[in-house]
Amino acid sequence: MMRRMLLNMSAARRPTCTRRMTRCECAGVSFEELRALMDARRLAFSDACQQTGCGQTCTACLDDLGAYLTDASEAHQRSASDAREPRLDSSGEGAQG
Repeated sequence: MMRRMLLNMSAARRPTCTRRMTRCECAGVSFEELRALMDARRLAFSDACQQTGCGQTCTACLDDLGAYLTDASEAHQRSASDAREPRLDSSGEGAQG
C-alpha cells in the first residue's frame, strides 16, 4: 500500500533521504569494494557492475554509487596533482627532503 502511494506521488513531493547509500544491498558489495575492483582490474563501471551484480537488481544505489565514484575520482586527481607540485618551505623556496 505504501509503495503504491509513493509511486503515485509526484517527484517534487516524494520524501527524500539525506543519507547516502554506501553499498549495494542487493549484491552485498560496498562502493569502496567496487572502486577497488575497478582499479585493480582496470574495469569500466558497467563491467564491474555486471561482474559484481551492483546496481543490477533494484537500482536504488545507482545515484549514490555514481556520486561516490565521482567524488573518489576527483579526490584521486587532486592527490595526484598535489604529489606533482614542488613543496615549498616557509621562505617560499624548495623544501629539502
